[in-house]
Amino acid sequence: MTDRQFNYLAMRGVVKAYMAKNSGKWSTKLKIVAAMALQQEVEDKILVTAGIQSTSAKGATISEKELGQIAASKTEHVCNGLKAYYDEEEDVTTFTDINFTISDFLYGRKKELIERMNKVWGKADGLDDDTLEDFEVTDAQIDELKVVIDTYNDAVPVHDTIVAATSAATEELPGLFTLLRKYMRKLDLLMGTLKAGEPTFYDGYINARGIKDLGKTQIAEEVTLIAMEYRALFGEKLKMGYWLTVRNKSNFPATLYLSDYPDVLNVEDEVIVEGNTDLKLRVPADFNNIFGHWLMVYNANKLDDVMLTIILSKEKSQSSADELVKKGK
Repeated sequence: MTDRQFNYLAMRGVVKAYMAKNSGKWSTKLKIVAAMALQQEVEDKILVTAGIQSTSAKGATISEKELGQIAASKTEHVCNGLKAYYDEEEDVTTFTDINFTISDFLYGRKKELIERMNKVWGKADGLDDDTLEDFEVTDAQIDELKVVIDTYNDAVPVHDTIVAATSAATEELPGLFTLLRKYMRKLDLLMGTLKAGEPTFYDGYINARGIKDLGKTQIAEEVTLIAMEYRALFGEKLKMGYWLTVRNKSNFPATLYLSDYPDVLNVEDEVIVEGNTDLKLRVPADFNNIFGHWLMVYNANKLDDVMLTIILSKEKSQSSADELVKKGK
């Protein structure tokens, strides 16, 4: 399993926890219940295929790097809950002590990363049971965090960063993740039907899905596409004359085009963004003047992931978008 696949499962875990916390909002909606069940079925297959357990990474044949990714992702989730809790409590001292971002858990000497992770776990574990539930962190997640931190701490460095019990399992995983993403998109559409009646619940769901809003004149998304996957972005937000600033942070090319059919892959008038490249695109001039209300991003590579940062901005904001890209945002 690749790092990007682990990250997607981590996002799925946040969504699952949010939905479980708010089950009263959707437990009688049979189509949403069915969509959640389909996702869980595929996730179970992924975990079995990858040879890991859903509750912990203990005993899995996973590289040290991948264990670090898992621990960082789970620590970030608990840390975000803690920061929201201490902010509400107006405890500035403790908030400052654990005011970490995902980068603080991913980059640096392993000993320092472990110390930061354990600090977050210690703060969460020291609170009364269910204290963080209102902030989407469960007691089970806190317990699991300690397991993955210890597993990462005990891991012996290895060079192979892809886990596969067999070559057949490696080939099967991309298809399973494509299926999981299909069911996640199905849930997105079903959740959209609740937006008018349950706007707060809907907004929380969107936040769990990881969309970033950088302000009134700029919207950005971090997109990771597994092999042969496509995604529709910025629905109804694209307008004539807007700019797209694209950073491809991978070694492999990505395909972009505009469309009014977000659920259909139909590559036309595409733009290829080569690996490790920054590119500015004018809508729709740089897409052969063919306009669509969705930006479609597609990874045509059969074996490798593609990771993109894409900033949508109005013309007057293009210089600001350039600065964000230069800073690696």
